[in-house]
Amino acid sequence: MSTTQRDLSGQGLPRKDETPAEKRARLALEKEKDKKLNKQRDAEIKAAQQVISKIASTLKAGVAIQAKSAYEMIASVIREPLDAAIEEMKSVEENASSIIAEGHGVCRWDIKTAAVQVATVKKHIAVASGMLATIARAVGA
Repeated sequence: MSTTQRDLSGQGLPRKDETPAEKRARLALEKEKDKKLNKQRDAEIKAAQQVISKIASTLKAGVAIQAKSAYEMIASVIREPLDAAIEEMKSVEENASSIIAEGHGVCRWDIKTAAVQVATVKKHIAVASGMLATIARAVGA
């Protein structure tokens, strides 16, 4: 015979004939479940914080490059991949920030993916910076 009744929503309702030992066991199981959920939530928040710390400086550098007045003069074959990568990083940063603020969710990138993307964006930034320097020399000459 079951020690709990089930209502229509599936929630367990304690029965009046539940013994103190059964109640302690039920409460211990609920406490363990809550502990497991809190541990998982903490891991998700930590992963989101790691991703943000990994991409933050590169994202700022990319946005600074985009803000330069001569940026539009860079060839689209160089500019468009950088723009796309920076937009993706902004999206991942927003996702990670919402996970930290709300306390739940799954980050779109793990730390390894973030490291690979940062390396790729740094290469795009280096090429764009070189082009900007060339444009500046040509305009100044």
